[in-house]
Amino acid sequence: MSQLEQERLQAKGRLLEKRNEVRHLKLKCEGLRDTVRLYMDPLARIEELEIELAAEVMSEFLATFLELKEALDHLKNIERALR
Repeated sequence: MSQLEQERLQAKGRLLEKRNEVRHLKLKCEGLRDTVRLYMDPLARIEELEIELAAEVMSEFLATFLELKEALDHLKNIERALR
């Protein structure tokens, strides 16, 4: 196997790993989004809202979302390199 073929094979492996990471991060973001919505029930009275819990989850949601954006950028770069 040539050096070029070996590098291409490694890149394909990284591509699959990155796709799995993106899939995992998207699922996590969806779960965090749904949790925030649960804490911010639009039918509940203001004093019944769990603002502190929603803020904690939102902080984790933001960190996960930023990680997802970075992973998506990396995924695009790998895909571009394999063209």
